Amino acid sequence: AMSLATIWGGYATEVPMSAKTIKGSSIQAAELLVSPATGRARKRIIRLRDNKPRTCRAVADVLYKGDAADVMVECGKEMLTIPFTAYQRAERFAARWGGFKKVDEDVVETCPKMEIAGHVDDLVRATSDVGSLGKKIIAGRLETSDGSKLRCDRVNEPVSYEGDIDKYTVKTKCQDRTTRIICDNEDAAWRFSAQWSNFRAGVSTNLGLVSASTRVDVHHNGKLFPFTLATANVESHVKAPSVRMRWLGLRYAGTSIKDDQELSRQWFVCSKVKTIRETDG
Repeated sequence: AMSLATIWGGYATEVPMSAKTIKGSSIQAAELLVSPATGRARKRIIRLRDNKPRTCRAVADVLYKGDAADVMVECGKEMLTIPFTAYQRAERFAARWGGFKKVDEDVVETCPKMEIAGHVDDLVRATSDVGSLGKKIIAGRLETSDGSKLRCDRVNEPVSYEGDIDKYTVKTKCQDRTTRIICDNEDAAWRFSAQWSNFRAGVSTNLGLVSASTRVDVHHNGKLFPFTLATANVESHVKAPSVRMRWLGLRYAGTSIKDDQELSRQWFVCSKVKTIRETDG
């Protein structure tokens, strides 16, 4: 019924952005018309200080300025610069409302080459199209030094090591052609894969063990944040069976209605377990 209403009837759900999402910016209000069947935005509307409704395209870029950032978006025929006092909020707004996410510049610098159908070029930028209010990466985009812009499938296989060039590669398909992103080291390749496609080839820990851990306390900047444990993954090195990285997937369990909840649903990279200690109760 939802698919028929959406595809045939043009049905879309209106989703306003919360006050937290636009906090620290010049935005007065922002909303999306979202297709319930696909999670894709059909229309983006924004109101700035003049309270004039503007219909916009997807976010074009996020420009970092220390702890702050500017969101760049085209509305009508005008490119708007929307400043945020905190870059984290700029990134969240760009993903949730603007359908945009980009790979960190330092990661792209350590994955400087891409090969498509046997042709090698310099990679200058990697971004992702995001749906479902920032929760799902739909596709990736790559830009090369010769000005080419490619739309790509999501990564669906682990990083591989290629001994003939002594490099690590992330494999995908761009415009139906086999594509390799070539990285200088294994860590850069995994970071690229995770940021660009949310792909982590981790081996999940037995869910029975996870459910037994009812609470995870995270101490940060002198504060204690209570989380619940959703998943625990281990990643191995490509060339050896040793553990490369341990991940914990956590959900925020606090009751505060303030910004603490922005830490909700995060992945944490962890070291080896240091000790096991019995607690009272």
